[in-house]
Amino acid sequence: MRRVNSAINVRAARAEDKSAILAFCQNTFHWGDYIGDAWDGWLADSTGQMFVGSVDDKPVGLVHVKILEGGVGWLEGMRVHPDFRRHGISTALDRAGHNFARGRDCRVARLVTSEKNIAAQKTIATQGYEIIARFGEWSAQPAPGECARIATLDDAEKILE
Repeated sequence: MRRVNSAINVRAARAEDKSAILAFCQNTFHWGDYIGDAWDGWLADSTGQMFVGSVDDKPVGLVHVKILEGGVGWLEGMRVHPDFRRHGISTALDRAGHNFARGRDCRVARLVTSEKNIAAQKTIATQGYEIIARFGEWSAQPAPGECARIATLDDAEKILE
């Protein structure tokens, strides 16, 4: 683990941050990451804000804050470079996200993370969040002789069985 001796700077993301951010989050999940697909839309979001955390002018963290109806700030896409984890970067990004949302009359901040992401769970618990819902992720192979397809409302009864 790298030792962070410099201050953490949190600022609005810039187009030139993209390559540095994507370099460390391209393998977040076994299938890659969606940040590359979301980046341009988040950067152009006129009602929300994407923040970058940097150390020595090097981008090492990211979060996007979307403003939802009903005074809710939705924090999404939190990523921290593996070499800079456990140094307060996600806390600084979360604080910036809260401040941004609060400045737009949001009184609630929400996010979602995998129950398997123990490190995120521990950090989130220190930041004042409380669990209001849990969901499970299920997957299955298609039955023999059937092709996989996206379920529709017509499938709901059979799925619930």
